[in-house]
Amino acid sequence: MKRKMKQLAVLAAAALLLLLPLTAFAQAAPDYVISSEEITIRVNRDNTYDISKKITADFSRSVGETHGITETVPVDMQLKRMVNGNFVENGAHAVLSDVTANVPSETEKDGGNMVIRLGDPDITVTGVQEYEYSYRYDLGADTLTDADEFYYNLVSPQNTVPIEHLAFTIEMPKEFDAEKIGFTTGIEGSGTYDTDALRYTVEGNIIRGEVIKTIEGGYGVGVRIELPEGYYEGARTAFSSFLPAFLLGGAALAATLILLAAAGRRRREVETVEFEAPEGMNSADVGYIIDGESSDKDVVSLLIFWADRGYIEIHQPDEKNMVFKKAQDLPADANDYEKVIFGKMFVLSDSISIKDMKYEFADTIRSAKKRIKAKYNTEQNRVYTKKSVVFEYLSTVLAAVPLAAFAVVASYLDSMDLLASILFGVVFGLFCWLGALLVCDAVSKRKSDKKSANVGKTAGGIVLIAASYAAMYLFFPLLVGLWLCIPAVASLVMAFLAGTMPRRTGQGAQWAGRILGLKRFIETVEADKLKTMVNDDPSYFYHILPYAYVLGVSDVWAKQFESIALEPPRWYYGYYGGTWSTLYFTRSLHRGMQNALASMTATKNSGGGSGSGGGGFSGGGAGGSSFGRW
Repeated sequence: MKRKMKQLAVLAAAALLLLLPLTAFAQAAPDYVISSEEITIRVNRDNTYDISKKITADFSRSVGETHGITETVPVDMQLKRMVNGNFVENGAHAVLSDVTANVPSETEKDGGNMVIRLGDPDITVTGVQEYEYSYRYDLGADTLTDADEFYYNLVSPQNTVPIEHLAFTIEMPKEFDAEKIGFTTGIEGSGTYDTDALRYTVEGNIIRGEVIKTIEGGYGVGVRIELPEGYYEGARTAFSSFLPAFLLGGAALAATLILLAAAGRRRREVETVEFEAPEGMNSADVGYIIDGESSDKDVVSLLIFWADRGYIEIHQPDEKNMVFKKAQDLPADANDYEKVIFGKMFVLSDSISIKDMKYEFADTIRSAKKRIKAKYNTEQNRVYTKKSVVFEYLSTVLAAVPLAAFAVVASYLDSMDLLASILFGVVFGLFCWLGALLVCDAVSKRKSDKKSANVGKTAGGIVLIAASYAAMYLFFPLLVGLWLCIPAVASLVMAFLAGTMPRRTGQGAQWAGRILGLKRFIETVEADKLKTMVNDDPSYFYHILPYAYVLGVSDVWAKQFESIALEPPRWYYGYYGGTWSTLYFTRSLHRGMQNALASMTATKNSGGGSGSGGGGFSGGGAGGSSFGRW
């Protein structure tokens, strides 16, 4: 019994394998025919083809609803031919445009093809139907180095719809050598020419011909004429296609230079010798003034500032945990943003841990940053001139214009869909803009940020801009070339210029000079000088620590005191590993503050051989219609 079952299974499998080709044939069998196709190709001097077609389609055998026909026209292709005994193959991209028809029509990109859809979606057609339509087919600059050519598939080998009669007319723009005409017929790559099926005549610059037998599915018809170099003039080139984008990118660069000049005179930040922060400024103020922005780190630095001033105590049982205890109220003249944070921390209790702050303080931190900005947005406190800040932002946007413009043109040449191309350009421009922001931020904060942070941001921005341009090159390899480096460099230049755009006010320059002087002191002070200052003020190290923290030099500040004996601060209760050290203390505190920063800013959402006379391979040329219905 088992043996019989196995035999039946083998027989069933064999039968299925034998039936598969029949099934595939049945599925691929066309359900309509083209009774006749008349093609007129007017070849222009710029290597564009104005193609007109008249199709008679018979839907008598069609099953189901039919609204019309489709023509699939290759636009991304590999041209294959034999030239002077050598096999030549190279890529080409054609632009299909200006579609007109005697019925409603639309075009859409489908992979490396453009699909022309003819017919009305609200009307069902039957029987014999006539379709007349035309379009321009732009192959661009000729891809051969020592000759020009007309190389076109009248019928693609991929076509599956039978064409009972094909007539064609090819009008060349000027005289040519008729001996150089070559036709190919048959399956793709056959390189054959059926003289009984295809007949043609040449009268002056016009070639007329017909195929007098039914062209079945998979049977292609191609024509190639080898022409002297320079036959075509003014053909579309990469440069000419992207000239509008080049002009727009150049205009953006020029506008950036104009904004740079219009930003005004740059006031130098004269560093003065400073041992303290400017009077009345806390660490958050210093963090804002040095770069004109208020960061989360600037706000959280107030915890160290308040502790040093005796308003809170910091308890750190281990690296990950930290508790803040209220020691006394803030003074009445404290800044409003200080009171907002302080009040939020101790509204329910005189003690709060960083775990309790998670998801509860993000809005408070944002509010505090807005209030800090408002404090320095008055005439007497303004750090940077208004117009220079606006110009800086505009310049980062302008830095994205070259890529956005090139992306729009490339996408439009590829798809001929204007809206989709604009959206494509916006997306690419957005990535370039983000890269420009990073570069701009690194340049504008080159004096205030750590060198490592600046290098990181600069490298990140450059990589993001370069990757955006590289991605476009990969998207459109047949359209763009290595000359894409030109707009990429322009974007980088504009990003760097944007970073130099801000102009300090007189007051802002004075404050920045003093703060930079303090930073310089922290980085270069000699041990003997520090010993003298500590003798006068034993807490001097802790007074400067919050400012060193926002200026990114707290480790440097701690190392300066390695040879100086200090008592632990009265406001800090933590672990020292058995031995007190300013460096160990500072690093422990810094790790705790990083956890506090993460907790206080967390949100719940963050978490074609050749034919006679130079003909090409069937299917190896440009164009080539494949028909369908819908």
